[in-house]
Amino acid sequence: MNYKLKNKFFSEKDLISIGTFGEIFLTDARPERSKTIMGKLDAEVKFFEVEKGEVKK
Repeated sequence: MNYKLKNKFFSEKDLISIGTFGEIFLTDARPERSKTIMGKLDAEVKFFEVEKGEVKK
């Protein structure tokens, strides 16, 4: 799907890469999938794990 921004069309990947969003939080039961997808973006990406209510970096 493409989105229109300032009279141009962008994919979701492009919107993330050009810094349209300040922060995006994803949750995924399979972190390897998220790491593969996010690794393809030209953006700063950080991963955190939550275990028993504790955030692990």
